[in-house]
This record gives sequence, structure tokens and C-alpha cells, in this order.
Amino acid sequence: MSVLLRKNIFLNVNQLQFFDIKNVQRFNKMFRFNNSLINKYLKTFIKFTTLGSLPLLFNYFQDNIKMISNEQDYVLSDKFTEQELKELEKTVERNPKNIQMKYKLLNQYFILNKLDKAEKLLKILIQEDKQSHKPYVYLGSLYIKQEKQQEAIQILNTAIKHFPKCQEAYLLIASIYNKNGNKVKAVETFKKYIEQDPKNSSIYNDLGNYYIEQFNDYEKAQNVYEEGIKQVGNDPQLLCNVGKVYLQKQNFEEARKYFEQTIAISKEIYFAFIYLGVVNLKEDKFEEAAENFERAMKLDPQKPLSYKNLCNMYFNKKDFKKSLHYSNKWDSVESSSAWNLSHKAQCYIQMEQFDKAIEVLQKATDIEPKNDDNYFYLSYSYDKINKHEEALKYIQKCIELNPNDPQSFYQQTVYLLKLKKYNEAIQSAEQEIKLDPRSEQAYRCIGDAFFAQKDFMQAIDAYEIYLQLKEDPIIKIKLANSFYMIKQYQQALELYKEAAMIEPKTVLKNYQFILSSLKNMILG
Repeated sequence: MSVLLRKNIFLNVNQLQFFDIKNVQRFNKMFRFNNSLINKYLKTFIKFTTLGSLPLLFNYFQDNIKMISNEQDYVLSDKFTEQELKELEKTVERNPKNIQMKYKLLNQYFILNKLDKAEKLLKILIQEDKQSHKPYVYLGSLYIKQEKQQEAIQILNTAIKHFPKCQEAYLLIASIYNKNGNKVKAVETFKKYIEQDPKNSSIYNDLGNYYIEQFNDYEKAQNVYEEGIKQVGNDPQLLCNVGKVYLQKQNFEEARKYFEQTIAISKEIYFAFIYLGVVNLKEDKFEEAAENFERAMKLDPQKPLSYKNLCNMYFNKKDFKKSLHYSNKWDSVESSSAWNLSHKAQCYIQMEQFDKAIEVLQKATDIEPKNDDNYFYLSYSYDKINKHEEALKYIQKCIELNPNDPQSFYQQTVYLLKLKKYNEAIQSAEQEIKLDPRSEQAYRCIGDAFFAQKDFMQAIDAYEIYLQLKEDPIIKIKLANSFYMIKQYQQALELYKEAAMIEPKTVLKNYQFILSSLKNMILG
């Protein structure tokens, strides 16, 4: 069975991710705490940043996880009552020199969204915790959240004055410039930090990534990564990012060299294996690619990219059972991935298990109710089990979400024809033509609708336009049938002959009686 995919719902291996791999790895190790409250705590702090800097989030998270996990008598909670909060505040008052306790109180203010109190406490911590840059960074983040950009820049510059290598302060200042569209100033901020700390590999990654994400400038990014390698040596994440630039340029030989060099230095880097697998896929080395993706999966079974690539690879090889196998393995890690549900449905469709496809697509629409692709494939699956009314309902939902997709109108036309709603089918096909004037399939549907209503002249017009756009023996036969119905036998015979020259088996098998009858009519 062959299914025409409306859109490629699978991973585009050319859409690469660029970031500081070292920080990602460290961050993920911290993130593996199986504690929903910790996860909520992290998400809360993410709201206070606009650049989404992993180094910043990691440092904040790392410091405070240690603080929380080492104290058995204190549990961070989002269900803290006002009375409990007051007791914690009194504890801080009774222990004015206990800096760690003040950070715990600060954490609770963040969790409970008491930002005014958090701001006051941070100003106190700036005066009392003079050996740490953290209060400056947190206060700057808080000002960014409150849209107090000038105050944020001022406090962050103060942090830099006291702590010239405070990377988080530079990144947050860059985030402010980026948010305001001043990308040049953001780049200057990155470069200022490099001047202060030229041996810090992560800032080269950050600046290179910024050139790609904001300017789509891979050349400058590569220059930055390579300058970082010159300054700090063969840092694995810098090597990996250079490899991804070459992969983006389709230079697979150079990309392979850098990924293999990365792995030779460290066999614990997830993305080096992922992208080496991509290179092997590009070179049709499927076994090697599968081995790379499997290795990445073992390194970090919580990340979806290894599953995605394995699902995609086996799907493209038409090994749908194996593709489904990895899709099911992904379920054990993340059961509510809309991408995975859509992929699973595609496997079921290819295996002609349409009921199962419908079941998982219904779940996918619950997760992503505005994803028109899911409704498209729902309609396709219902059509395959001859539930054309349901198919029509879902394709109309698809059109409602994406009214500019001609293929959805084509599917709607097909379902309307099957339901014998011919006038509506013609209107649907005309809408498709407005979106795609060279859509020959729309003219075929219009011809079929007019033919079914015995309006053979209009059918002839539609089929003739189709044949102007594309040579097709089947449409020649349909056109011949239309001429036959209006008793223009000579034209019908000529068209049958033309079709027979292109597709003799089809014509002789299905129209031999008509051919002989036409000859007798013309001769007789």
C-alpha cells in the first residue's frame, strides 16, 4: 500500500539544534530528580528569563537543588500556607546571619509568586552575600520579568563590575537587547564577555548559536566555534557544533570528521551520536545510523530525538513494524507526545490498520487540537473504512484550521463525490483551483461530477482542461466516454485509440466491447 503524505510530519534532519552540549548534559543530570515539585520550580524560574540560557538555568538550579536536597527538615512546597511562610520568615529574622536560610525563603517567594518580597530580599542579599553574584543575577532576571529593562541592565552591569566573569549577567543583558531587536548590541555583549574570559568554551557556543538563530549566519558561527577551539583546545561541544555547521552545508565528509573527533574525546555526548547517525543516514549507511541512534538512546533514554530518528529511518525503509516498535518504546518515556502519536498513526495507515490509526489520532487531536495534519489523516483513515461522512467531517475541520491547503480541498471533493453530493463537490474543486490553478486532479473531479449528473458537455470541458495540464490515458478514456454518451462516436473512437497506444492493457481489458461497438456504428 502506498499513501501519499500530505506533509512530512517527521523530523527534518537539516533543522539542527545548536547549543552548549556540556551544559545540556549537566543540566539533564540535575533534571533527572524524579520530583514534580522540582520540575515546577524549574519552570517557574524559566519565566524570569528571556534568552533561555542553559548555563544560567543550570547554575541557579544546581545551587538550589543542593540547598534543598541537603536539608531534611525543609521541603520546598507550592502548598505552603501563609502561616507556614510567616514562620519561615520569622526563622530568617531569628537567624539574620544564615544566608542559606534566606535563599530558601527567596525560593519560596519565587514559587508563591511573591515578587515584591523577593525583590526586597534580593537587595538585602546583595549587601550581605558579597562573595556571590547570584543576588544580582536573580534581581536582574526579576526586573526583566517585570519589564524594568533599564533597572535590569543597571543591576547586571553592577554584577559585572564586581564579578567581571559573571557569564549569566552578560547573557541576560544580551537577552534584553535581543528582545528589543538590537541584535548588534547583543553580539557586542557576548564579545565583551569573551574578552573577560577567553578560556570559557561555553560563551563561544552561545555566540555561535546566536549567529545561527538570529542571523542565520553559519559562516560567522563557524568562525566563532573555531576561534573557541583555538583558545580552549579541542572542546567536544565546540567540535560538535562545527560538525553541525558542515552537516548544514551538506559537507558530510567534514561533518563526520568532527563528530568522530568529538566522540573520540568523549563517548558521553548524546548529540554527537545523533548527528553522526544523521550523516550515516545521508550516506545510506543504515546499520551504522541505527547503531548511532541506539547509542544515543542508551546515553539518555529521556530525550526524544533518538526515537524520532529511528522511527523515521525505519518508516522510510518501509519497515513499519520496526518503526512502530521504536514508537512504542518512546511511549514508555513520553506517553503524550503528539509527534509520536501522529507517527504511530502513519505506521498503522501504511499497515492498513485504520481503526488503530483513528484511535491514536483521536488522542493526538486532544493534545494538539489545532494541528490540521491530524484531522487530515483522521479523514483519510475514516475514508478507508468507508465512513465517508466521518471523513468529510474531519477534512472540513482540517480546512477550517488551514483554509489555504489545496490538498485538503481535493480530499473534500473526493469524499463529496463518494457521497454523491455533486454540486458541493464541484464547488470544492473550484476552491482548490483558486489555490492551485494547475491542479489537474480538480478538473478530473469536476468532470466526474458533471458526468454523474449526465451533463456530458460540461464533463468534456473539464476533462479537456485536465489533458491540457497532463497527459493521462485514463482521462482520455473518461473524455471518450463523454463523447460516446453524446453519440460523437468518431471522436470517442479516436480517443480510445490514443489511450490504447499509451496504456493498451487497460483499454483492451475494460473497453474492448465499446471499441468493437464503435467500429460497427461508424462502419454501419
